[in-house]
Amino acid sequence: MSTNLVTGARLILYVNGKKFAPVNSFSPVEDSPHREVHGIDSLEPIELVQGPLTCSGMFTIYRQVHDGGVEGAGMKATWDAETRSKYFSILIVDRITDTIIWESRKNSIVRQSWNFPAKGYVTGNIMFKGLSYGNGTESPV
Repeated sequence: MSTNLVTGARLILYVNGKKFAPVNSFSPVEDSPHREVHGIDSLEPIELVQGPLTCSGMFTIYRQVHDGGVEGAGMKATWDAETRSKYFSILIVDRITDTIIWESRKNSIVRQSWNFPAKGYVTGNIMFKGLSYGNGTESPV
């Protein structure tokens, strides 16, 4: 039976335009905060103004043999060259329909952690911050 629902099991992570890893889970956060503007002697705000747009998130990926982790994909520099890390792009694609689910350019790794269970697959939790994003309906800002 065919469905129009997107499932996490169908998602693939592309880094800098190259296929990197199957996605176990993906949780993007797109912030577009607004702040209140008050007039003189006014208790209620008179307007909401746009604040800075930001994006961040976390994805859990399956580690593959000889993939080099996030350093191997060019998402982060190695420990001894950390200050020379460069931005990277993220593209999350539904592998069945070849549809872009989410994309972001100019990202930086905030934290990575890896889980090595006695039985099961090795997974990595990768947290990032980015400067632009798109949800598959338009190009990133």
